[in-house]
Amino acid sequence: MGVVCYVAFSCDEIFTMDNQSWLSMHYYVMHNWVRIPILISLDRVVERLGSDNLTKVIMKVLIIGGGVLRDQIAQKLICFGVDGVNVFQGANSGVTKQMKENYAPHSIKVHCMVHRTNLAVQTLLGLPLMIKLENLLQTLHSYFAHSPKRHLEFTKLAKLM
Repeated sequence: MGVVCYVAFSCDEIFTMDNQSWLSMHYYVMHNWVRIPILISLDRVVERLGSDNLTKVIMKVLIIGGGVLRDQIAQKLICFGVDGVNVFQGANSGVTKQMKENYAPHSIKVHCMVHRTNLAVQTLLGLPLMIKLENLLQTLHSYFAHSPKRHLEFTKLAKLM
């Protein structure tokens, strides 16, 4: 596969409807200037859920499931992406702090962009301007979507603009 110049790792703890905890883990490598995502684990967390246990689970998965050697983790893990919950991002004992201090000294923690985008959208949806904008878009869609003649007019207008 060629030389792996860096490893970025992302992790998310999810809960099922029956309150089971699962840990989804994948990493990314760069090969020939192409970022390649690799799913390495979707494991049920059966032990306690604290940051100490999650750090151990993550390291085990990276080494055993991901085939990443411990020295590769220390040298090449540059990014650790997780959501903003305290167990992952906590300043005193979160997983990201433990990973940086004990396993990957050059890594940086990154708050998952999907989670950040979702938080931003949820915040914006409560603003009066966004409510008006969403209503306008729904009204426009209803007007143009149910009539072939109106749809054609809309297509012509879009091309003109």
